[in-house]
Amino acid sequence: MNEASNWPARTGKRLLVSLLAVALAGGCGSSPAGPADAATSLDAADAGDALPFTIEAHCERDMLWFPLPAELSVYSRALDRVVLASAQHRVLWIAEPSVCAARALVLPQPAMGLALNVAETRAVVGLAGAVVAIDLQSAELGPTLATPSEASGVSVDWRGGVHTAKVGFDGDVDRSPIVSLDTNTGQTRLGPLVDNAGVFVTHPLGRTLYWVSTRFERVAAFDLSASIAVPIASFHDGSAGDVRTCGLLAFAPDGQLAVTGCGTVLRTTNDGFELVPAQRDELAEARAVHVSGGRVALIPALPYPPADSNGEGLPVHLYDLATRKLLQGFEPPRLVPSARPRPARAFLNAGPASMRAAG
Repeated sequence: MNEASNWPARTGKRLLVSLLAVALAGGCGSSPAGPADAATSLDAADAGDALPFTIEAHCERDMLWFPLPAELSVYSRALDRVVLASAQHRVLWIAEPSVCAARALVLPQPAMGLALNVAETRAVVGLAGAVVAIDLQSAELGPTLATPSEASGVSVDWRGGVHTAKVGFDGDVDRSPIVSLDTNTGQTRLGPLVDNAGVFVTHPLGRTLYWVSTRFERVAAFDLSASIAVPIASFHDGSAGDVRTCGLLAFAPDGQLAVTGCGTVLRTTNDGFELVPAQRDELAEARAVHVSGGRVALIPALPYPPADSNGEGLPVHLYDLATRKLLQGFEPPRLVPSARPRPARAFLNAGPASMRAAG
C-alpha cells in the first residue's frame, strides 16, 4: 500500500504547524499573486483527481489563498519565505508573505516530509522512497535521490547531508532505520533504528538530530558530525532533568532553548537538556508550537476543536520567549465563500507586520 495515501488521516498536527510558521512569518502585502512563469495547472493524470484544477495561489484582501490544503510547512527566516506542501497531491508553494506572492511547483510525488538546510536557502522534500531538494531563491528542483524507505522524517545536517526515516505514523509500532544520504554521490547508509511513532527535530546548527516520541515520553539524540547518524543519548520519562515534551519540541533559532508541547522551556546542555524554570508567566500546553526570533507561536491544547478541523477557528497564541508573557492571541480567518468560486482550503495570512519575529 502506498503510505502517502494514508496521509489525510494523519495531517491534523502538520496543518496546525503550518499555521504557526505563518504566524511568525510576517504580514502579507498587496502585490499580485505569484510570478508569471509559475505553474498554473495540474491535470487529472498528474494529480489523481477526477478533474483538472489550478494549483496557483492568488492574493485577495491581503491574503494568499491556495487551492489545496498545505499540511507541511517550514519557514525560512533568512529569506522570509514560507514553504508549504500538500501531502495529498504533488504540489509545493514557495510563498513570500511580505509581497503576498507564491510560486507553485509540481513535485515527482506527494510530499511526506519537509526540512530546511542550516542556511535556510534550500528545502528538502521527503517522498515515498526518495528525496528532492529545492532552491528557495530560484525555485528550481534538484535531482530526485532514491531512499530505501519512506522519507516522512527529514533532517539536513550542517554539511548538507540528508537523513531520513519512516516516522510520523502514530499507530505504527514498527521500527525503521535512519537512512543517511550523501547528496553528492547518491549513496545511502543505514543507521540506528527508531520507532515509527515519532517525529524528527533537527538542532538549528545541524549537528544533532532528535527523535521525539509521539506516544511515550522519550527523546533520542543522534550525532550528525559523521556521515551516519550516531546515537549519543536517550531520555525516558523525565530523566536528565525534566525533558518531557508531550510529543513536541521546537528550537529557538540559536539552538540554546527549546519549547515543548507541555508548555515548558528547555536549555540544551552537554548531557542533553535542563528545565528552565518559569519566573512568573507560563506558556500554555500546545498541540503545535513554532519558535522564531524570540517569539513563540503555539496553538493551545484545550479546549478547542480537534486537530483535524482544518485549522479553522483555532486560536494562535504569540508569546515572548524570554518572559513567557502572552503578547497576542488571534484566530486565523475562517474560510468563507467568496464572490468567485474556488476550492481553496489553505490560506496564508500572518496579521499585522508588527507581529513579525525579530531578534
